[in-house]
Amino acid sequence: MRRAEASLTLNIKEIWLTCFPEENKRFIDHFFNDVFEPTNTIIEIQDNKVVSCVSTVAQEVMINDRVLKASTILGAATLPRYQGRGYVDNILKQICSNLDHTELISFATAKNPELLEKYGFRTIYKRNCFELTRDDVQRITNDGCLFDPSAQDMLNIYTTFVRRFNGFKVRSLEDFENYKKSINDRGGKVVAFYENNLIRGYASFTIENKVLHIEECTYLDTLSLFKLLNVALQQRHIVYLYVSQAEKLNPLFERAKHTVIDYKMARLNNKELYNRLYGTNIDVIEEVFLSNPKPPFTSELY
Repeated sequence: MRRAEASLTLNIKEIWLTCFPEENKRFIDHFFNDVFEPTNTIIEIQDNKVVSCVSTVAQEVMINDRVLKASTILGAATLPRYQGRGYVDNILKQICSNLDHTELISFATAKNPELLEKYGFRTIYKRNCFELTRDDVQRITNDGCLFDPSAQDMLNIYTTFVRRFNGFKVRSLEDFENYKKSINDRGGKVVAFYENNLIRGYASFTIENKVLHIEECTYLDTLSLFKLLNVALQQRHIVYLYVSQAEKLNPLFERAKHTVIDYKMARLNNKELYNRLYGTNIDVIEEVFLSNPKPPFTSELY
């Protein structure tokens, strides 16, 4: 077990392609082209090849009015022939041991919650997925809607939107430039709604077969949201809208099909240091978020 190096990137990507067949291949291409850092991946080598891996991605997160450096764990996988030997468990033990000394709070994607719960991770972020058709969204004009907004405009509206939430990723202009590139690399596009020359919301579109997915949607009011949804429904007859549960959009789409998705987990690595920093008496990760009246929000996997 050791850290990866650049020469092994293609081996690790092949593990993802093998173990995550449901994942969009364009997303995997983007991750390994633009996000993946070999030194942030722990691997197991057997028979002279990489057989197991777990990656982390660094970020900054606003937790209870403080910006904390954090990481998101993702891509825990083992080639089928080598599964059942505890390789991922051993890697996660090493990663969590490292995080205990470097971060107050860390995150993980919630694709395998049972695996991560034994290391102290708990599901904090849940998302609603609404399956929308033309009947679910009031028809309004596209006036004010434009494709390909600037990264600066997206940053401006995101900064305003997240003020009512807790636990969100702190994003920069560079983050939004990279985000736009990631959507384009996956064959998608970003649309924004402007009113009086000021951005009021944006949404990212990606298309799979006959369905359009809105993976991120930021808006200041219902009009802005409906403007963006009308553009989406002109692209495809079925739209999947993914939003945080905290946004409470259920009354707007009472007739739409709706599922709840466990999206992201969090772990309190060092409660003593956390309590000293915040002047609290927190014992478990759930209390970190319950102690703040603002609900948790994230629209990013990492």
